[in-house]
Amino acid sequence: MKRIITGALALSMGSALAGNVMPEMTRDGKTKNDNLGLAWSKRKAAVISYDTLTTDNESTVSGTTTTTGENKTTNVNPYVFFNHGAISTEFSYGMNKTEFTAKNNGTNNDDDTNTIDLDVAYRISDMFAATVGYGSSKNEDTDAGSATTELNTRDVTLGFSYNHGNGMIAGLSYSLSNTETGTSTMRDVDYSVISLGAGYQNWNGKDGYSVEAFYQTRGKEEGDVISGGKASVGDMTNLELQATYAMSAWEIDFNLGKSSTETFAGTTEVKATSYGLDFEYGITSEIYVTPGYAVTKTETETTGATFTPETTVNTISLEAGYRTAMFDANIDLAKITNENKSASTTTTDNDGTRIAVNFGYFF
Repeated sequence: MKRIITGALALSMGSALAGNVMPEMTRDGKTKNDNLGLAWSKRKAAVISYDTLTTDNESTVSGTTTTTGENKTTNVNPYVFFNHGAISTEFSYGMNKTEFTAKNNGTNNDDDTNTIDLDVAYRISDMFAATVGYGSSKNEDTDAGSATTELNTRDVTLGFSYNHGNGMIAGLSYSLSNTETGTSTMRDVDYSVISLGAGYQNWNGKDGYSVEAFYQTRGKEEGDVISGGKASVGDMTNLELQATYAMSAWEIDFNLGKSSTETFAGTTEVKATSYGLDFEYGITSEIYVTPGYAVTKTETETTGATFTPETTVNTISLEAGYRTAMFDANIDLAKITNENKSASTTTTDNDGTRIAVNFGYFF
């Protein structure tokens, strides 16, 4: 369950979570755990991840195509794993910057996001563990000549994990979150997310397999009225299935996800389906290559609308790396195609190449 960048994630994230419930066990060694996945993880590492993606924005209206501008996205993400006795921790700091440079007298846009995540797990016994996590995200979105729109999110997560001892692990967590958004007037809303999952693993050194299912749900909530308006969130569900199989020189990683997010009024629903597959092959005991493919399809359904907008993102990637007992370094090249059909006669394409470099030191 290593880092498979699926769909829209390919345009906005440098690294993704893989261990939602099961501890991350892939040979990559640099993929993050989610809060519950940390419960039985005992890794020690320091990692730096960098990637950049440049795409041309092309709009096609009634058969006429126009290049409207260029998008450039850059991610820098240092993070560390640490374990001592019954305690495991993971800390991550992310910096994301997206710049849109317009052509033909269009409007430039800058979008900056900084994130902090800290998770701690305490193994009460060989069968039970408790986890706690804190996360914050600050986003500033600015169109040239306009005020900056902010979107700030904070959450605290409490989790509980059960390890049966025969390879089966199950977990449940509860997150309290607050989202604040606005320009000159800020409005906020409080809500909660329940996450649960289960999995099974069987490893003999670096060979073996791991599978897991992970589900999340959120109810709709409204904030207080501020200056005649209020912030809100709608119902949300998310289901993820992940699997890893490693044997000899090969490792195969697969994931499948389905999610649904509604507006508070329930008149608009965004449905997303994604899957990813990659194959790692060890050419020697140190050198490896990993081809991969991922796709996400998103549909936005609105009550009474005669057309359903959809976005399809395809990612074809090739990673090459060098790995020893002390470190893992790789470079990843990916061809990304992003097609957005916003109306029956309007399509926007954002196609480009992503370059990523990752380095992890294990101690």
